[in-house]
Amino acid sequence: MKAIIWVGAALLSVSAMAQSKLTLNWLVREDIFAGMLANDQARFEKGVETLSKVGRFYPEVEVMAWQGTVEATRAVWAHEAGKPEDFRRHYALSATYFDQLRGLAAKDERAKFLLAIFEGATLVTIADRLPEPVRTAAWDRSYKSYQALWATEQANIDRLPMHMKGEVLGGRAAAAFRTGRDEELKQTLALIQEKMPGTLYATVAKKWTDDPAARAKTRIACISCHEPNTLKNLLERKPKAE
Repeated sequence: MKAIIWVGAALLSVSAMAQSKLTLNWLVREDIFAGMLANDQARFEKGVETLSKVGRFYPEVEVMAWQGTVEATRAVWAHEAGKPEDFRRHYALSATYFDQLRGLAAKDERAKFLLAIFEGATLVTIADRLPEPVRTAAWDRSYKSYQALWATEQANIDRLPMHMKGEVLGGRAAAAFRTGRDEELKQTLALIQEKMPGTLYATVAKKWTDDPAARAKTRIACISCHEPNTLKNLLERKPKAE
């Protein structure tokens, strides 16, 4: 009985957070995406559980974007665990979610943005861990996603928050490198150092510029703002309801 009461209370707590106007990203990012980056499956699945509980409170396109990331991550882990059938199933599901977003993107600007940032960031993070037959295609899809994102954000790049600026430029640099677009990579590394001085992104961009051999060993995309407890800290700063 105590376990049932605890689970019920937890569900109410998560639902209350969802309805308190916190974005879906705030609720699941530090577990799903950070779990993916850290290869922490327990933390990742905690975020997936939250997504399943609160998804109904948010637009379908936002949930769909996260589901695409979830299935792509599960596909990588299945591949690395030597489970090819599970890999194919999860990777196909991921492609389905992103393709559904692609179908909506022609008429829905939010879907267009989410497709670009989620497909781009997901694939730029996992592409090198995919089996060879799909790795090249994954990098190509990531590059196209970042090109679409750059097309919409280029004019506003100076006004973007630092993290978002790093995601746009860092992802573009990584995808350009992995798809052999050397001139575009050079230009993007210069932009990162110009637009983001004093940041980790700029430090890595300088390293990539000075030492090309470091490019295959150092991540330049998705390198900030996914540490644990950011949601907890945000909730502690929010005014308490009367």
